[in-house]
Amino acid sequence: MFPGSCNPGCIISHFSAQSALHSRGSSHSGTVTGPQTPAQDPAAPGRPPSAPPGRPPRPAPRRQVSREQRERGPRRREPPAGRGEDRGDRGGAGIAGIAGARGGAGIAGRGGAPRLLRGRAAMARRSGLALLLLLLPPPLVLGRGPLPLVLNTWPFRNATEAAWRTLASGGGPLDAVEQGCATCEREQCDGTVGFGGSPDELGETTLDAMIMDGTTMNVGAVGDLRRIKNAIGVARKVLEHTAHTLLVGESATKFAKSMGFISEDLSTSASRALHSDWLARNCQPNYWRNVVPDASKYCGPYKPPGFLKQEGSTYKETGNNYGHDTIGMVVVHKMGHTAAGTSTNGLKFKIHGRVGDSPVPGAGAYADDTAGAAAATGDGDILMRFLPSYQAVEYMRQGEDPTVACQKVISRIQKYFPNFFGAVICANVTGSYGAACGKLPTFTQFSFMVYNSLRNQPTEEKVECI
Repeated sequence: MFPGSCNPGCIISHFSAQSALHSRGSSHSGTVTGPQTPAQDPAAPGRPPSAPPGRPPRPAPRRQVSREQRERGPRRREPPAGRGEDRGDRGGAGIAGIAGARGGAGIAGRGGAPRLLRGRAAMARRSGLALLLLLLPPPLVLGRGPLPLVLNTWPFRNATEAAWRTLASGGGPLDAVEQGCATCEREQCDGTVGFGGSPDELGETTLDAMIMDGTTMNVGAVGDLRRIKNAIGVARKVLEHTAHTLLVGESATKFAKSMGFISEDLSTSASRALHSDWLARNCQPNYWRNVVPDASKYCGPYKPPGFLKQEGSTYKETGNNYGHDTIGMVVVHKMGHTAAGTSTNGLKFKIHGRVGDSPVPGAGAYADDTAGAAAATGDGDILMRFLPSYQAVEYMRQGEDPTVACQKVISRIQKYFPNFFGAVICANVTGSYGAACGKLPTFTQFSFMVYNSLRNQPTEEKVECI
């Protein structure tokens, strides 16, 4: 049994020592042949000394080492989890060994290392969590501004007021966009929106328009619309009464008439005079190239030159505000719902049948209640290749400030077309907004209109082009 000098505390210590030795595994060759009485402090009152007087205290027993351990040698310190060996270099167990592959050569397969196992498992869990966080999309971090908000390209004040009045009277974002753009169509804003402006090469004025609901992602649009003044209204009917997105040309006109719109001539004395002057200049500038006769010197009709390659028209982008004006409008409701729209009569002297970026979702405008809305203006033939409005909304979804989102869109286009003319407006769903434009010698600032709950009237703001 136990020595007569062993008290209850001694007995507990004896079992603790035995358990500690057994927990090291059966591979240890040393054995314990009797009760191991822990050394006691000789000066402790009421406790027997650990050794007779005059004899030194018994040294602590040395750690027993098995033959297997002696042959294996010192244990090598393992690299942190996630490095080469833990990824599977140990015979394929790798981190999987942590999950319980004890029969293999993974981390958990190393017997007698429970502390290492727990450390590796925790490290692997942290590594997995870090990888998951890297794979997740970044959170939407947006600044806040007052709502509701009306934003539109160019200093078209009356259009901004019309959209705001619609909201104030209880209308929704789609209603506000439609009324704002329709105002510009009636007022022929700068001669580049609505009837009586920008005749094509045949002298006819045609219209493009689009409206988008950021809540439902529904879109209605018309391109090359003829003899119908209210293009944005027809686009709204496409959204509400068809399963389509875009109608064009004479078919769009036929649809508009079926919806109750009146067919009328869109030309005016001013547009006819513009066309006459253009013809007198030998149809310069125009948008033909590699045709005969030489489009840089003569009017058409044109045809392919066969094997003879010729340069096109001498037309060059001047960057004035009147070549590609479009009203692009963004509305953010007080509840965060968004809508966007456009209306334009396109390029002056364009080839008959041409459709620009304005009625193309993602190019002329784009709206999404989960991020924001944007609209573009400028050279539509270039803009539609980059879907700038969609791209700006996606940048805002990633947490970019609206101004930065617009700037990144412009910079992206400039990498391919450094002299392109264009601008973008952006607003996020919390009411922050911004704008950006591409800098040209004759175009260094871009003006746009803002109306929100902190203002008692529309305000023109300007941004320096980049």
